[in-house]
Amino acid sequence: MSGKRLLLLVIPLLLALAAPVTAQSPVLPGGMHVYYGDLHSHTSYSDGQQTPQDAYRSARANGLDFFSLTDHAEQLSDSEWNDTLVQARAATVEGQFIAIRGFEWTSIYGHFNVFNSTNRARANDSRYDTIAEFYAWLSDPAQINALAQFNHPFYPPQDPFDAWRYDPLADLHVALIEVRNSSHLCEEEYQDALNAAWHVGGTNNSDTHQANWGVRRARTGILAPALTYHDVIESLRVRRTFATDDDDFSLLLRADDHWMGAILADGPYYLHIYARDPDITDTLASLELYHNGGLLRSFPVPAGARALTVTYALTTTPAPGDWWYAKATQSDGEEAYTAPVWTLRPRPYDLVVRDNLLDEGRPPADDFIWESPDVWLRRQPDRLPWGQNLLPGATNYIHLRLLNRGDRPPTATQVSLYWAEPALAPAWPDDWHLISQFTADSAMVGRTLIVPWDAPA
Repeated sequence: MSGKRLLLLVIPLLLALAAPVTAQSPVLPGGMHVYYGDLHSHTSYSDGQQTPQDAYRSARANGLDFFSLTDHAEQLSDSEWNDTLVQARAATVEGQFIAIRGFEWTSIYGHFNVFNSTNRARANDSRYDTIAEFYAWLSDPAQINALAQFNHPFYPPQDPFDAWRYDPLADLHVALIEVRNSSHLCEEEYQDALNAAWHVGGTNNSDTHQANWGVRRARTGILAPALTYHDVIESLRVRRTFATDDDDFSLLLRADDHWMGAILADGPYYLHIYARDPDITDTLASLELYHNGGLLRSFPVPAGARALTVTYALTTTPAPGDWWYAKATQSDGEEAYTAPVWTLRPRPYDLVVRDNLLDEGRPPADDFIWESPDVWLRRQPDRLPWGQNLLPGATNYIHLRLLNRGDRPPTATQVSLYWAEPALAPAWPDDWHLISQFTADSAMVGRTLIVPWDAPA
């Protein structure tokens, strides 16, 4: 590839016998371990079979380290939602098995799984029946600990998830995407989401509606320092994931000292790929590195290798928003995909004036203006942070604070201030009167600005 030089280190591992391997071996750099689970399944609480207690027991008995139930929110009653949490807590034995409660938001625009939330959103509720409304719910501070997954992204076949429309606030919570759902491969959709600027790690889930939890050979893999609820959730949140068709194959990606899922400052980097299977019959057929949707490098694989470590050196600075992931194919055709690593994509400036303390700048808003922490009226330019009643026929002082949701500084942004008579239920723009206009720059962001106004008598 033009502008890049290759440093390639190939370490084959050819063993005559398979040593016993547990989820806790080997210990990886940073004290990480590999764990396997399933993040998409159902019970009779929606359109599946049996109960959450049955599902958690079966998943553990079939060798999963972590497992989430995600019954359809539209079918879950309040008591079933609460009981799922009770059963998840009862099934969890830290260090052995982590049970997670989730739900599936099920709409004609696409499906999401949500994990680690205290409540749920239903697509048959008019408040949450569009993608934009779901993103607004997910981004609300009440869901600060929740994370979400794009489910079976091949559905709907036309323009799934609003044609992958990027939402920077939702991107803080949508951490995962199914690269394989049951038997359906979604590699193309994985790349579509990444090309649309979403920061998501790949998963491989059963989406089972039968009483066979954990039976399927494919897995979602994670890297975590320990098998605790907190560590599993945090690993999913920061996208330290890989999707594998094989129940004990691991495929890992590392950029310098940062595991897959990381968003990095400017490089260049050394990209390290680790592929490993303890089974003597499961050999590696190919190992590839992808960059921004295209094949960057196919690495040579020694015959009979079950484990392989390669290093690829990027010797030039990547562009903002670049991404890389690794893909492996075993001799039996089973595949695995890592989560990407990204370079930081600076967000354009986005100046906002909040309507209340919880407002994150998502329009429209219908809160009362007197609840705004960023606009208030004073009778003197004293910058005290609370409002006073208007003094008619005199000079009043509008206190204004601008916030920037983006990463880049604002340039030549026009700010306009208007007033209206609230008793008249003013309509925009006919009933609003211009007070002042000015051009905002980066020095104004975060400061309290004062604009004098000669109020009408």
